[in-house]
Amino acid sequence: MQALAGWQKSEGHRKNSLSKNAIHFGMAQAVDYYVMVLGKSGC
Repeated sequence: MQALAGWQKSEGHRKNSLSKNAIHFGMAQAVDYYVMVLGKSGC
């Protein structure tokens, strides 16, 4: 998935996706739009 590779090249996106606090996640694609939602316990 090109979006995921792009997010990993972004310092901010990479930091958030690798955070130990991010224990819940969701990803979706609609045509050429991509979204990733990260969550932590208690949110």
